[in-house]
Amino acid sequence: MEPTVAPPAVTFEINPAQYQHWKLSVDGNVATLAMDVREDAGLRPHDYKLKLNSYDLGVDIELADILQRLRF
Repeated sequence: MEPTVAPPAVTFEINPAQYQHWKLSVDGNVATLAMDVREDAGLRPHDYKLKLNSYDLGVDIELADILQRLRF
């Protein structure tokens, strides 16, 4: 039996330079957020591709980070 390798741990720590699925622009008091999901940038990109109109936890992690930064 071959040893199995555990998948990398999911981290919720991210910074704006790491956003792969969102485009954020700020002009004064107005922030514009556009979703642009990259099919090859899932949490485990070698396991699967993101399909049209679908996304994974990685997209939600980025969105939560953006909203926290905008609110506070």
